[in-house]
Amino acid sequence: MAPFDLQGGRYGDWVILVDIKALNSDSQKLWQNITQALSITCETTSFPICDGMDTAELANASLAGYIFRIGRSEEIQVAALTAIPDGLQHPNLTTVPTLEEMLADSDAKRQLWEQISH
Repeated sequence: MAPFDLQGGRYGDWVILVDIKALNSDSQKLWQNITQALSITCETTSFPICDGMDTAELANASLAGYIFRIGRSEEIQVAALTAIPDGLQHPNLTTVPTLEEMLADSDAKRQLWEQISH
């Protein structure tokens, strides 16, 4: 499993996150605007935690722990605003507009807001 760095925070019943390596300057700025507008305090996690611990199973356990630490609930919904690394999965991951989609179409921002506000 390739190394990754995620950044995310909690908004209501959601953990909203991005893959830091997937951000470019425009999507980074939009991510900052979203976190500021929603008053999200971000936490970052990196994988692997130590050398040699780089299996997909450990990566997914690391992701689950990170999401639980932020969301403090098994029921939390998860929204990834970028593609997440291949092999990563979470049972509560919900499809939402990505930062790139929002940059291309402002209606996608409204769609995200409607999803995370309910």
